[in-house]
Amino acid sequence: MAPQRKKRSLSRKRKLQGRSKAVRATGTAKAAPKNVPAIAPASMPTPPSAPGWIAYEVAFQLLAPLHIGWRKVGNLMQTRPYVTAKNMWGALTARLARDRAEGQGRKANPQDYRRVGEEVTESLSFTYLFPALAPDPLDALYPVQAGDGPVYGRDRLSVGLFDYLLLDTYASTALDAQRYAAEEGSLHEVEMIRPRTRPLDGTRLGGQYGADANALGVPVYLVGYVLVRDGGPRGWLDAWKHLQIGGERRYGWGRVRLTSYVPATSKKLFGLLDLIEPIVDRPILVAGADGPALAHALAVQFDGASPLASVAGTVEPLVGRETRMDEKPGFGALPSQPRICWTPGATIPQGARIAIGQYGIWEAAV
Repeated sequence: MAPQRKKRSLSRKRKLQGRSKAVRATGTAKAAPKNVPAIAPASMPTPPSAPGWIAYEVAFQLLAPLHIGWRKVGNLMQTRPYVTAKNMWGALTARLARDRAEGQGRKANPQDYRRVGEEVTESLSFTYLFPALAPDPLDALYPVQAGDGPVYGRDRLSVGLFDYLLLDTYASTALDAQRYAAEEGSLHEVEMIRPRTRPLDGTRLGGQYGADANALGVPVYLVGYVLVRDGGPRGWLDAWKHLQIGGERRYGWGRVRLTSYVPATSKKLFGLLDLIEPIVDRPILVAGADGPALAHALAVQFDGASPLASVAGTVEPLVGRETRMDEKPGFGALPSQPRICWTPGATIPQGARIAIGQYGIWEAAV
């Protein structure tokens, strides 16, 4: 475990946060380290019960490794370099259903999960969450398609630097107790997003986050937005503070701490996408000047939803596993219907009107 930094006083932290915001607004060089955690409000703002979608900026600090299942290459289970909206929907649905059931002195059942999941879908919409070295969506390290491969964030970090700073693996195997040896074929590695970066010394970021960061790295955050309608489901704000995201949760992975939840200061999400506020079923975004897709975007019509046009990038089938006990018993027993999608980072034409559909997947707004 990396050595812990000495604690600063609360007033010192607030001063540094204010200085970081002022620097970002003026565009001048950073005069102080900006890896100071944001202070989560003791009482989070309650979304008003009003029509239309209201955007809130969100930042979680990673407290443990994070694995968002993607694909398997050999014995390596790779992680996506971001958190999908479906991961957030699933984590909140599970936490909220259990909290409600515990409040009634019982355990949650499949009907509870389905009912809560429908409530979450109806009144909440999530953007994808991206890793960042500061608790601010403008610092999100989202993928951007480039000629020689992906780069990340506004500062266009190379894939090599991104992998060095944020990705790691954990190897394990099952044991055969009778032979006191590893079970044949059980060795595997799980890729993860680190809760703290590797040291910044010797990289292009060296010196930008203070001397401690050069030797010890900086905390990693997950940043993005949640859009709320009609105040959201009952009790969701308390559940929002106690999420565990992604895979390998029984080993303690995916633990996060909410460090920031505030009304969005701009209608331009991530500094790239204009949020339109009509009273419609799903939030509507308008793309800026040939910006990157910040979620999976439909490339082929799916279940009545229309694909985005004139997109350039990489396509993949988006498939997951779902739990529907009334159809087939077992956790994750049913594969979801595959959606053919443009991957995050694909180039979206300027002015494209985007609806955030089910599980945060982008589709053409009609």
